Amino acid sequence: MACHPTAFPRRELRFRGMVACADLATAREGRRVTAFGIVLVRQKPGSAKGGMFITIGDETSVANLIVWSPLSKRFE
Repeated sequence: MACHPTAFPRRELRFRGMVACADLATAREGRRVTAFGIVLVRQKPGSAKGGMFITIGDETSVANLIVWSPLSKRFE
């Protein structure tokens, strides 16, 4: 059985405080979390006023992220 690429560093990532995509479904609202995954989709539509929509995936699930304009501009 083949493993997802993110399964290999998972123990180290958990040690560093990063959560799996599946864990995001039960995270408390407003809590800051750090997740790790492979970018599956990245969209930056003109109607989003500089915001970006990203879908990441790991061995547990997928997660949809919104990166608001000030943060997305910081990393352009």
